[in-house]
Amino acid sequence: MAQRAIMLKNQENGAAIRNVQIDDKGSHVSVDCRRFVGSVVFTNSERVDTVMLYGVADGNASLACELWIERFPNCATPCVPTFTLVVQHLRNHGTFEPQTHDRGRSRTERILRTEKQVLECVEKGPDISTRRFAAEV
Repeated sequence: MAQRAIMLKNQENGAAIRNVQIDDKGSHVSVDCRRFVGSVVFTNSERVDTVMLYGVADGNASLACELWIERFPNCATPCVPTFTLVVQHLRNHGTFEPQTHDRGRSRTERILRTEKQVLECVEKGPDISTRRFAAEV
């Protein structure tokens, strides 16, 4: 059986399905459950569903993906690694919320600091060249 990476478009929801396995005679054998729907952000409710299906599938992400398609045929389907990643994130952090404590200074703080530097630099020498200005700030 040869495996060809082709894209099929689902007429109902526009999702694309990849990795269709086709035998040598050209008849359809099986379809990989992963669908590409762009960068989809799943709600907390959908994330709970991924965790539940992952449990029903006894930790088998591929089976969980197939179960998702059976239960939610008209919804965007998470790719196979998403099931594992959502469960791992929940195990590590105890929440679905993104972790922001390790992302450095807040954006507002950086902007205010930069704004202050710009104003000080312009006050020192209003005739400063943009090249020197960029080097100093």
